[in-house]
Amino acid sequence: MDNLNDIIHPEEIREGFTVNTTDKADWAISKAVAAQEEIEKLNDLHDEYVARIALWYQKEIKQYKDTIEYMESLVKPWLQAELVDSKKRSVSLPSGVAGLRKLQPKLEVIDEKIALESCRTKHPEAIKESLRKSALNDILKTGELVDGCTVSPAESSFYIKGAK
Repeated sequence: MDNLNDIIHPEEIREGFTVNTTDKADWAISKAVAAQEEIEKLNDLHDEYVARIALWYQKEIKQYKDTIEYMESLVKPWLQAELVDSKKRSVSLPSGVAGLRKLQPKLEVIDEKIALESCRTKHPEAIKESLRKSALNDILKTGELVDGCTVSPAESSFYIKGAK
C-alpha cells in the first residue's frame, strides 16, 4: 500500500507528464483510485473521532446543564414574585441578570384543510403556490415542454472509480 505522500506527490510524475498510452492511463487511474481510498479511510477516522468527541462532550456538559436547570427552577419563582407589582421585566444582581422575555404567540395549524379553504376565500396571500420539479420532469419525458420552462442539454461529467 502506498503512503499518502507517495500518492499525492509520486516521483514518477514529472512536469510535462502526459497520458498518451493505455498503460499510462491505467497508472494514473490507479493513483487516483488509491487517493480516493485514502480519503475514505481518513473520512472514516474523522467520523469516529467526531463521534467520540461528541459523546465525551455530552457527558461532560450534562452536569453543568443539570446545574443550570436546577438553579433556574429556584430563581424563577423568586423572580416572578419580585416582579408582581413592577413594570420591570428583569432584576440585575452582582452575579448576573434574571428576567422574563415576552414571547410571540405560537400559531399551530390543527386542521390544514379548513385553514386552506378559509385562506383561499379570505386571505390568498397566506397561500404559497409552487411548482413540483419532479412532475415537470415527467411531463418533459412525454415530449412536452411546459410554457415558461427551458431545457439545458445534458453534459458529461468525468469520474474515476476503482475496479471491483
